[in-house]
This record gives sequence, C-alpha cells and structure tokens, in this order.
Amino acid sequence: AAYATSIKTWFSWCQRHDVQPLAAVRSHVEVWQRELEQTTYAPRTIALRLTALASFYSYCENEELISRSPM
Repeated sequence: AAYATSIKTWFSWCQRHDVQPLAAVRSHVEVWQRELEQTTYAPRTIALRLTALASFYSYCENEELISRSPM
C-alpha cells in the first residue's frame, strides 16, 4: 500500500507539472524531493517515496520502457 501511495503521489506531481512520468529526468525527481521536504512528511516517509520511485524506474528499465532511470 505504501508503494502504491508513493507512486500515486509521484504521478500526481507529474500531472500537475505537465511531466510524462516515463520522460522524467533527474531534475524532476530532485524538485519533487525538495517539495516533499517542505511538507510535514517525516524523513522516513520521504525516503520511502524515493525508494518506491527508484524501484518503479528500475522495473521500467528492466522492461525496456525507458533507457535510463531518472533516479
């Protein structure tokens, strides 16, 4: 459930910023991370969000949906 919430949070951020998730680059992830750090999320929650996103993009690389992970 936490993994799904993390990915949904990322996809929502992408939609608000007109970023296609599979076309995201490192700078997009860095901006998202900074925005998460400005919320009331605990550092552990932010780390979980980033870990889930890294796992998602690793899967996408393995399935050849992207050539390089933005993580």
